[in-house]
Amino acid sequence: MIDAKELNKVKLVKLSSKEKQTRRLMGDMRKRRMSSNADLSKSIARVQRFSEKINGYTKKALANDLVRRRIFKNQAESSIPLKSEDDDMQESAFTEEDFKRFDEEYNIKFTTRARERAEIQKYIK
Repeated sequence: MIDAKELNKVKLVKLSSKEKQTRRLMGDMRKRRMSSNADLSKSIARVQRFSEKINGYTKKALANDLVRRRIFKNQAESSIPLKSEDDDMQESAFTEEDFKRFDEEYNIKFTTRARERAEIQKYIK
């Protein structure tokens, strides 16, 4: 019968210089690959942080009446015909559905003044 100790014995083999060099090179490649993956995950995390910041800035900017008027002015003039050329009317060319969509999609809360302008716009049309 073969003893359990004999089964578990590891036979040591003397490696040639080529095998040693190959193992060392493979270890170095593995270390480099792991470090490059770590660098990649760091850069991905950094990009995600910056994109979250940019999203926050755009939400704040869109919540501002003046910025919204500049951004959507051309769009409002081309898609929604206005009876009055008043700046206030151009600024509030959004319907109640637009306010709801902005609230749901972008989580932007508009001022009551902008909502009142939209109500007036409904009666003018």
